[in-house]
Amino acid sequence: MASDAAASGFRDPAFLQRRAARANEERRWQEAIQLCTLGLNRLPGPALEAALCLERARALLERRELARADADCRRSLALCRSVDAQVLLARCLLESGAPAAALPELESTLECDPESGSAWTLKARALLAAGQPDAAVAAAERAAVLAPSTLTFGLRLSALSAAGRHDEVMALAEARLGSGAFDAELWVSLGLSCNARGRSARAIEAFERALALAPERIDANFGLGVALCRQGDFAQGFRYLEHRQKDVGKAFRFGIAPWRGEALAGKSVFVWSEQGLGDIIQFARFVPILRRAAAHLSFFVPSTLVRLFESAPGLSGTLASGHPGFGTADYQTLLLSLPHLLSASDLGLREASEPYLLPERELVDQWRARLPAGPTIALAWQGNPKYAGEPWRSIPFAEFAPLLQQYGAAARFVSLQKNFGAEQLRASPVHHRVLDFDSELDGGADAFVDSAALLSLVDLLITTDTSLVHLAGALGTPTWLLLSDVADWRWGGEVETTIWYPSVRLFRQRVPGNWRTVVQRVCAELGALLT
Repeated sequence: MASDAAASGFRDPAFLQRRAARANEERRWQEAIQLCTLGLNRLPGPALEAALCLERARALLERRELARADADCRRSLALCRSVDAQVLLARCLLESGAPAAALPELESTLECDPESGSAWTLKARALLAAGQPDAAVAAAERAAVLAPSTLTFGLRLSALSAAGRHDEVMALAEARLGSGAFDAELWVSLGLSCNARGRSARAIEAFERALALAPERIDANFGLGVALCRQGDFAQGFRYLEHRQKDVGKAFRFGIAPWRGEALAGKSVFVWSEQGLGDIIQFARFVPILRRAAAHLSFFVPSTLVRLFESAPGLSGTLASGHPGFGTADYQTLLLSLPHLLSASDLGLREASEPYLLPERELVDQWRARLPAGPTIALAWQGNPKYAGEPWRSIPFAEFAPLLQQYGAAARFVSLQKNFGAEQLRASPVHHRVLDFDSELDGGADAFVDSAALLSLVDLLITTDTSLVHLAGALGTPTWLLLSDVADWRWGGEVETTIWYPSVRLFRQRVPGNWRTVVQRVCAELGALLT
């Protein structure tokens, strides 16, 4: 009799739907999928079919079968409109990388149920993913009111952080920690915002507390590396910056073992460049050190940098681009891993900080003929606008007007600004005081070769934090680098010199966003230099 009852139950779609719901609650996803499929095969009525599709979609979503989950959500909605199905479809779209498509579903859901905490939570996540942080803050704050939890509190912190409201993040996180809530997510949020505001000591403490609770967290390890480097502890900082890689020291690229510091006598090694062109120029200094230890080294760089690097004695003959072939070296490593793997102490960094690039003699002669006589000062004010931190590191060209008005007769100013930002010079009332070579600079496939020649001829470069400062530093050109109040980790904090480039001097904002006083200090220093 019991077996007959069970058998009859499995013929009942409503019974199967209830069993599937219980399986979902108990995280038995595959069982839930099988039960729902069995129920749907019994040809239930529209309402029950919609419920079975919804339960199956939940399980499929948890198993990351996103396309099937999306189809089941849409099938359920076609049969019976429900808030649960709309929210689940929005989640499918969001986790499929389509936040813009998720937002209309969530708006429709909130029209029906404006008090749905889950819908507000997903809306905040979708807005964040869609690059709308201010709107995400409002949605996250509503979610935190309707569905207060660690999850929604953390989402609120993430939205505030994305909107650049780091002081609010720090205040909220500190208050929460003061109430006795200790979890890794909270410590990481605090650490990231402390890093963003240049409070390195507190950031280090926060990340260390996070790692005590969750040692494998990539964001906490990397954030700790940033904070340590900003305080000048590069030896420890680079160890933690290794966590920019998903599998630290374990990744086999092209079937080649990662180099972890083993002896390289008689061995071959590949070094892969990474990140931006400025990063590659900065860290290329370590390649010759590794080259001396290995029997053979290949340095893989973008093709645009090959010509520039070929002129460098320590790099010539090592350069490669394209596919290296599978298993064609004994070891491989990433360029920015070299300071850590070479155990670069401060002394080691200084040894690698002497000028290590050379301009092409023919180009130097060509550009020398183009420059007027007298002291020559090069200018650059903007980097790539696609970089997330660009709004904080770039200076409007108009801020240089006092400099040009005061010293335009005593020195010759040359623009090294190319493409982005060059239009600001042409629109300026002081444009006639600056030689503009925009369209003639590095016009071919080779990056920086003309810029390198010009930098070898000028008396001084005044620039913001772009790839040009690395090029000038690698050439040994005297450079004044203008930095925002919270500069990139490589420039340390509160110091006027940098271990990376002896020829570079740092001028920092003392008030966030105030470039006027920075330029005033530059004017005063330049006056002393020109007299």
